[in-house]
Amino acid sequence: MYDKKDRSLGAKFYSAIFIFIATLIPSWLMFAEAKDIIAWLRPYKIHGDLARQIILTSCLGFYFLRILVTLFVFVRRKVRWIEAIIISPCYILMFYWFAYSTSDKSQMFSTVVIIGILLYLIGSYLNTYSEYNRHIWKKQEKNKDHLYTEGLFRYSMHINYFGDSLLFIGLAMITENITSLLIPAIVIFNYLIIFIPKQDRYLQKKYGKEFKQYAQITKKFIPFLY
Repeated sequence: MYDKKDRSLGAKFYSAIFIFIATLIPSWLMFAEAKDIIAWLRPYKIHGDLARQIILTSCLGFYFLRILVTLFVFVRRKVRWIEAIIISPCYILMFYWFAYSTSDKSQMFSTVVIIGILLYLIGSYLNTYSEYNRHIWKKQEKNKDHLYTEGLFRYSMHINYFGDSLLFIGLAMITENITSLLIPAIVIFNYLIIFIPKQDRYLQKKYGKEFKQYAQITKKFIPFLY
């Protein structure tokens, strides 16, 4: 799935639409009047602290914008339909659960929420800035067929995945609901068990010695630790 450059516009638009829906539905259920919600969705109306809901909605909206940039600018590989079909709908469940988890919360701006916002911002920066720098580097002809090991990727082979993990931990902390931590736990598990090993096998096959040397001196996931 990694070694074929393909615009994959159909699969990318499919993913973007699902993530847009995943952002729209919880936002609508948080802010719409119950009488304005479709009858079968009314039982899922989300109540809670307005300030927390505004912050959560802003975070989800910004995440959607980042996904658009990632899909249509940074991602140069072929996106398979099976990948889009399986992963994209999961965002609806994840984002709804984040929003629903705030329904019994009233107090805002606790230490946990502030830390959550900071982790969300740091994670967004690590993911987006690392991907942006790699994108710019890859566009230079002299770097063709070479492995990118600069910028934030000096500190972690998969700094973009680490950034995403921090981002989801931050979202869970904003809800102040311990059950929300299950979402970043599942995300991190998938990165460590499925995505990272699969990508490493591809990078080893494509870059050979270059990747082997890089892997020997660079942490795999968490900078300076693992």
